Amino acid sequence: MLKIYPIFNYFYCYLLFITLQIFTNLNFVGFALGGAIGLFTSSVNPQIKPPGQQETVKEIIREMKTSSLGYAKNFALLGAVFSGIECLVETYRGQSDWKNGTYAGGITGGLIGFRAGAKAGLLGALGFATFSTAIDYYMRNSS
Repeated sequence: MLKIYPIFNYFYCYLLFITLQIFTNLNFVGFALGGAIGLFTSSVNPQIKPPGQQETVKEIIREMKTSSLGYAKNFALLGAVFSGIECLVETYRGQSDWKNGTYAGGITGGLIGFRAGAKAGLLGALGFATFSTAIDYYMRNSS
């Protein structure tokens, strides 16, 4: 019989808890928000047909569905990455304060921007960290 040491059992339970917390809290909200933004952008920026061709309602709905689903997936993934990194930073630091969101925002923005190069990664990290700090400040100090 396989012997499971207590430290591995604790580690497994902790990872399971973090995973469930990440994917249930922010992914549904991110998916819904992304879907709403996708719906809005598809209505503001429709694909234009060449002159003489009429666009059908079915094509418009298909375009709106594609756009909404794309935005929803991206927002859900962004929320999951940010939430996971914030949870890891908070666990590592052992404190729950505004710096966790700032660090997580910087890491997440850097990871997203780094795909376009080092300068974009740095700007993404700076922008996302600033935005995360501002939102965290507002959420902590609003009454």
